[in-house]
Amino acid sequence: MLSGSILHFDELGGVQRSLAVSAMEAWETADELDREDFPNDIAEASAKLRRRRWEEANRWMPTPADITRIVEAIWPGTTGRPSEKGKYRTGTRKPRPQMTYESRESLQSLESPAVSIQFAMQELKPKSLKALISAIKEDRESIPDRFDTFVWEGIRIAAEKTLAIKQDQGRKSGKWIAVVRAFVVHPDYDSRNVRRLDDLETMECNGRDAAVATCREYLRKYADHFDYGTEIEATVYPAGEYAPLE
Repeated sequence: MLSGSILHFDELGGVQRSLAVSAMEAWETADELDREDFPNDIAEASAKLRRRRWEEANRWMPTPADITRIVEAIWPGTTGRPSEKGKYRTGTRKPRPQMTYESRESLQSLESPAVSIQFAMQELKPKSLKALISAIKEDRESIPDRFDTFVWEGIRIAAEKTLAIKQDQGRKSGKWIAVVRAFVVHPDYDSRNVRRLDDLETMECNGRDAAVATCREYLRKYADHFDYGTEIEATVYPAGEYAPLE
């Protein structure tokens, strides 16, 4: 038996985002069709239409010619028919150097202190962060060529970023981002299988109050996405703090 999938690649050549969205839509549309208590014929027809559109985007009925090409790609010459060989595609993203055992071990050993530094900065108030930044600048300028100077320079940059975020959080004015997200848990509810989907919708707003009002609209708009195992979350960020989900 032959089976296959349609993969939608993003601008970086990844498929994780489209697979996650497709899985969520598959679950939602199948769950809708399983209902036995549609309030009216329109609701039932809408559920069938959503499922049909999902199938059109994610399912494909191969023709005999398609099957021949697939078989020839796996077992050349077995069909007895001439077929065009598939073309190789070269990715545009430059591959990073392959990780060695030593590099993985080193990365793991660095993760813990990096997280500890992050937590330590988040506990500081803006006044203390300013003092920390000043102290790092003064102490490291006297010994600019030592290796640890570069490490401390990274810490200083991180502290300045943390300070900017805290200052933005204390202001109601400026640019704020309204975000609504979906969290989907698989039916087995194993915590390792929690899947965080992409942001459902975002908007840049003038001021925190406008962002909060937008999030309230988003919660009403996406209320139907909430389900057993699916959580909808809305939040606001200063523009300098927000980072899209990958």
